[in-house]
Amino acid sequence: MIDNELIPYLQFAVEISKEAGKLNRTSFNHPKEIQKKRDDSLVTATDKQSEILVREAIAKNFPEHGILGEEFGVKDSDSDYSWCIDPLDGTSNFVRGIPIFAVSIALFHKNEPVVGVVYDPMSNNLFSAVKGGGASLNNGPLRETNNPLQSKLLFAVQSDYDGKVPAHITLILERAKIRNVGVASLHICYVAAGWLDCYVDEKSCLWDIAAGSVIMSEAGGIMSKTDGGNLFPLEDDIASYTERKLHCIGAKKDIHKRVLNEFFLNSR
Repeated sequence: MIDNELIPYLQFAVEISKEAGKLNRTSFNHPKEIQKKRDDSLVTATDKQSEILVREAIAKNFPEHGILGEEFGVKDSDSDYSWCIDPLDGTSNFVRGIPIFAVSIALFHKNEPVVGVVYDPMSNNLFSAVKGGGASLNNGPLRETNNPLQSKLLFAVQSDYDGKVPAHITLILERAKIRNVGVASLHICYVAAGWLDCYVDEKSCLWDIAAGSVIMSEAGGIMSKTDGGNLFPLEDDIASYTERKLHCIGAKKDIHKRVLNEFFLNSR
């Protein structure tokens, strides 16, 4: 059952995601100020400007809430509510001129995501969900479906590994197909929409998956750890996730069970 108190938060997240998306879209074809982070990932002036826009809007509208953002870290709070934001998910695409990136905004209540919005400003696709209220794409419902179109599942996988490739990736290459657009939040939404069958990632940050997790669960899917355990509620306070990586799987319920059994739990 939907909690009506969450609706204003969803409406806010939708509106601010559009504002941040407009900033990102406007900046896309302009020269970019690019820096490297310690982990070799890229950050641009637009990432920072977009996050400032979102953080300032949250501070104005919900000054008591906490915030965890990719670029500017944690704003601590005694509130049960915290926002988790990736202002420009897909910076590498953005920098290279690939027009696929997104704004990802989630609201946590007591360490569990309850509102999620993922906005792709180039396609104008807006995925959204509120706990108990179902998931939507551009105001139309995301339908539950567990039936893959082909016998081989279509995976989105995180592709940056240090050293040896994990066994499950080898199995996916042998037994399945892969599509990767380079944007974690969109991968999850594509699975929720039935466009892909499964999302697998061993280097997710919380802001990569938080909004998509709400959308996935409300579309009839499951986001879990790679051993099948629950991702949420978080084991620790959201403020401790500034550098922590999460290993996760996202799929519709029946496919999720199949993936766990075939590629993780019972794999060779």
